[in-house]
Amino acid sequence: MLVSALLSCNNAPKQEAAAAKSSKVEVNKTITLAVEGMTCEGCENTVKESVEKIPGIASAKASYKDKSVIIAFDSTQAQVNDISMAITGVGYEVKGIESTVDEEGKTH
Repeated sequence: MLVSALLSCNNAPKQEAAAAKSSKVEVNKTITLAVEGMTCEGCENTVKESVEKIPGIASAKASYKDKSVIIAFDSTQAQVNDISMAITGVGYEVKGIESTVDEEGKTH
């Protein structure tokens, strides 16, 4: 079990695919999710990559130090529930939404 945990923390980011994808997405919402269980940069990459696989996601930035993930997305294509499920699906716990910024730039 320890071996699988260590291997999951060594995921390399796939920046080219994310860059190509983000240029096609019209961002109208940005959220910050509180996420528990990330312990290293590899964990950040695992969370980031799982979220960026969802259609409509422009970018995701995970921080194990801040215990959060900032996601910019098109809310007509992706939903918060989809994002949460992707994160929990790779073994981390979404504790809730810390903040939301809508298309008008209003923070909720």
